[in-house]
Amino acid sequence: MATIIEIAALWNKVDIEDIVDKSIKDNEQHLIDAQVDQMRHGLASDGGMIGEYKNESYKKLKQEMGSLAPYGMVDLRLTTDFQKAIKLEYSKDFLLPTSTDKKSDMLTGRYTEKIWGLIQERLNIVTKEFIKPTLFKIFRGQVKLENIGVYS
Repeated sequence: MATIIEIAALWNKVDIEDIVDKSIKDNEQHLIDAQVDQMRHGLASDGGMIGEYKNESYKKLKQEMGSLAPYGMVDLRLTTDFQKAIKLEYSKDFLLPTSTDKKSDMLTGRYTEKIWGLIQERLNIVTKEFIKPTLFKIFRGQVKLENIGVYS
């Protein structure tokens, strides 16, 4: 069994920023997929709707195209170029989805910054299902508790 001193020495070797960075990198696609799915359902980051289409004919067209958003609500999807170009920008201080598609600035301007970011419920799901398990795996790899008789 490990002593307190051995555990403390291992703890001092842990690089929390590195663990978080690796977790985000390993789960980047899950975060992007959650952002795209949220947009497809017409949801803004504040939990409200992104917006409503004004043209009735366009509302019907979007419905016929299989929009997952409620009838008439904006889903930011037509050609899928915008969604395919979504990337994550992140550092230790922020995590921000964005799109490199040429329509990104126009859509952000029209529907505000609220199109970016996950509602809490979706963030909780991604965190629970993907990020936390990755964090623990990386943490255990850095600490190697098995080597001193913990979690053996």
